[in-house]
Amino acid sequence: MNPQEILNRAAQMERDGRAFYLKAAAESSNVLAKQMFEAFAAEEARHLSLIESLAAKRGVTLVPSDFTARLKNIFTSAPESLRAGARAADGDRKAIAFALEIEEKSYNLYKEWETKASAPEVRDLCRFLAEEENRHYRLFANIGEYLDRTADWFMREEHWIFEGG
Repeated sequence: MNPQEILNRAAQMERDGRAFYLKAAAESSNVLAKQMFEAFAAEEARHLSLIESLAAKRGVTLVPSDFTARLKNIFTSAPESLRAGARAADGDRKAIAFALEIEEKSYNLYKEWETKASAPEVRDLCRFLAEEENRHYRLFANIGEYLDRTADWFMREEHWIFEGG
């Protein structure tokens, strides 16, 4: 597959993803969900920057971001009063479900393009972006649990230990 075609399609996919996350953030009534969608929009912008850099230079060093740590910090550093009301509104739940779908489709496309790319640096970029989309999928699944089952999420993530007594 032509590297320019892959890069153009990938760039548009990242632009569309960013637009979706910005819209979801703007429509969210939940402060934590809003911040989460804004963080994902920033990740899509970072991906677009990598794609544009490769398109311009045809060579880029792929460096994963500290996105997971930043995203987890949004939720764990929120005041208890905010976490107590963190259940997602129906619109946020739908946006998260749609985001899971987007991330899965993006992953599948990047994996397909990786196998079809004729240029090694484009294959590397596709592999990197597929890994990023897979990580995003897992994060959205985790966030969905946080918003719907906060206590269960904290037990798993914070490794609570219960003592009998």
